[in-house]
Amino acid sequence: MATTLSPAGRDARIIGIISVGHLFSHFYQLALPSMFPLMTVDMGLSYSQLGIVAAAFYVASGLSQTPAGFLVDRIGARPVLFGGLGLLAASVALMGFAPNYPVLILLAMLAGLGNSVFHPADYSLMNSAVSAERMGRAYSAHSIAGHIGFALAPPVMILIGTTVGWRSAILAAGLVGVVLVLGLIAGREALQDGHRERREAAADAPDEAPKGAGILMQPTIILFFLFFLTMAAGLIGLQGFTAAALASSAGLDLAAASAAVTCFLVGVPAGVFFGGIVADRNPASHDAIAFGGLTAGALALLPVSLLMPGSWALFGLFLAAGLFFGISLPSRDLVIRAAAPKGAMGRVFGFVYSGLDAGCALAPPLFGLFIDLGLGRWIFLLAAGFIFVSALLIRFSHRRAHRP
Repeated sequence: MATTLSPAGRDARIIGIISVGHLFSHFYQLALPSMFPLMTVDMGLSYSQLGIVAAAFYVASGLSQTPAGFLVDRIGARPVLFGGLGLLAASVALMGFAPNYPVLILLAMLAGLGNSVFHPADYSLMNSAVSAERMGRAYSAHSIAGHIGFALAPPVMILIGTTVGWRSAILAAGLVGVVLVLGLIAGREALQDGHRERREAAADAPDEAPKGAGILMQPTIILFFLFFLTMAAGLIGLQGFTAAALASSAGLDLAAASAAVTCFLVGVPAGVFFGGIVADRNPASHDAIAFGGLTAGALALLPVSLLMPGSWALFGLFLAAGLFFGISLPSRDLVIRAAAPKGAMGRVFGFVYSGLDAGCALAPPLFGLFIDLGLGRWIFLLAAGFIFVSALLIRFSHRRAHRP
């Protein structure tokens, strides 16, 4: 006899399924880069060439997120999610057979195309299938799963790659994802996307509401895009260049400098966990929580540039910055959810999240220039500035969306 789940149990199952897919998305983003040291020997490629492979993935993912959002709104999130995860996993698996550099770039682009579906599809599914009172914790679990994927990829892939070779390691990683997709398809009834109901709701919306791509040209949605761009620029610059900046400007050895980055990365998922609880308990204050978390995280970075404290103080500041930033994330997504028009959740999340890719492209050359000019200590002020601007943008965007 079939077991009827309670509403909480049903929500937990849906959140779990979506979060596992998100974990694999983040795992695959670092799976191939983790193999670069082995690939340089096996394929005779330089790190610059392999960097282009990684860039091809993100360019394809960024350019495809908004079209993926339109597809989610047209045919439903579930088939788009299954198709995207399948394409991503299959492309990663086929990299194990790549005979040359051009094929590797092509497969990276196909993998990026598959990766583009996760934000529009995942958020559309959660918004339609999870109870409103648990939405903050749903976003929290989703974000934590992504961070776990990032954390797992390097040690797992390096362990397997150094044991059986990079080709076998990347093939195995891809095949696990293919098996996951087949399992999701077999149990697809557990993941209802409410597509028909959303289309009916959109049909009942006022005629003056913008349609199609016009929704994305609303000032509030543009501001959300800029929010993600500035937030990503600050965070990617911080994560990618902190070790080099501390080593060159604070006289720390590379191990201690890298430990500061680790403190930040540990703080983020811890903050996300608490941020989901805070968001669910304060449904009328999501914009204030997001603004406060981002602002506090930015302020925690200022002493690093201005004072260059010792190692233990540095570790505490980076841990605090990560914790505050993590607290903001569930409320951030709930602010965007509240502003998205009916029937347009997929395209809105797809478009605004493409700002992440834009910020990721902007940050490295800018922060790298600071390092090259001997201004490494000031990258923390630069990162704090980007993050504080993002805090102002989400606060202003929310007020604009809800003004009478």
